[in-house]
This record gives sequence, structure tokens and C-alpha cells, in this order.
Amino acid sequence: MGSLILCHKKRAKRPFEISRVHMRIYTIEELCYYICNNLYLIDYTIVNERLCRWVGDELELPKLAEEYPGTFFLDDRHRSRMEFLNTQLGYVPGRNTPAYYAAMYLLTSNEIIYWRMANCFCHSGLNFRYAILRGITTYNYALYRAALALTTGRQGVTVSELDDTELIGDDVFRLIINAMLIARYGMTAMKLTKEANTNDG
Repeated sequence: MGSLILCHKKRAKRPFEISRVHMRIYTIEELCYYICNNLYLIDYTIVNERLCRWVGDELELPKLAEEYPGTFFLDDRHRSRMEFLNTQLGYVPGRNTPAYYAAMYLLTSNEIIYWRMANCFCHSGLNFRYAILRGITTYNYALYRAALALTTGRQGVTVSELDDTELIGDDVFRLIINAMLIARYGMTAMKLTKEANTNDG
């Protein structure tokens, strides 16, 4: 039996068009569904300034659109934590995959998740048995589940959870989308900036 996803948020008058697959998206739920189910198609032609403007104007979610900082990192501390961990662990062929870097990106995004997940990073890869989950916040648990899904293929954050702004805030949503881009395109995806994505093509 198939599943049904109900749309609870605003429906856009003008759709967001993804021309290369001839897709028109009208709601935030459709956008979440498309991203989750077409990760291999997500790149800078979709995640860019045009998408931010559409989310802000058509879906009337200006906070989500305006808070895009123009970089993949939440702040300089996020960048520093990830660079420090990456330097400490070094490069190991077979371990340092795009999915590994995507998980590292998520699990260094704030001091608390980093403290809870740092022991998961091993010479051989990620071992989530060492994660400290007791008393974890919903925010950090969503980051953990997304990292787990990206690296192991297990069930991660669902489309309905991504759409629930009470459960998954704007920062977590953006971090997960960015991690999906890293998992797909590797570290080069992190070089995308707001200025580089202003093409409305």
C-alpha cells in the first residue's frame, strides 16, 4: 500500500520549477519530499538564491529564506570544530567518503552535539554505539538521525518530520539539506556561497 502525505502549509500561487526534470513544486511538503527522494539530483541549480526567494515570497516563510547565511556553516565555530576534527582524524582511504564528511558536518554543527558524538569518529569510520543519546534535545537528535541515515542507510528524518517546524527548526532543516549536498557532491559542495548561486536560470 502507498503512503499519503498531507500538505498543511501554504500552497504557492507560482510554483518553483525544476526545469531539468519538468517538476513544479507548490508546497514546502512537496519540496521536502522531492529533496528526500531525489538526493542524487540536488545541486546548486536547485539549492540557491532563487529557491530562497521562492520559499520567502511564495510560501510566506521569510524567516527560513532570510536566515541563509551564504555559507554552509552555521557560524565560524561550526567551521572550526569540523576543521579541527578533520585534522585530528586525518585522511583514511575508504573512510573519508562524502557521506562521512556529511555526518561530520552535522555532528560538529554545535558544541553539544559535537561533545555527544565525538567518540563516534573512529579510524575505521563512524561507530554510533558510542553516541551519548541520554537527555539529547530534539534539535540534536534530528541531526544525529540524519547523520545515521546518511552513513548507514537506516531510517533517518522523515519527510513529515522535516516539514514540522515545531520539531525540526529552520537551522536543522538547512543543516540536513546541506549535509545531503555534501553526501552527494563531496566537500566541493561546501564551496557554494550565496554570491555564487544568484543565477536564476
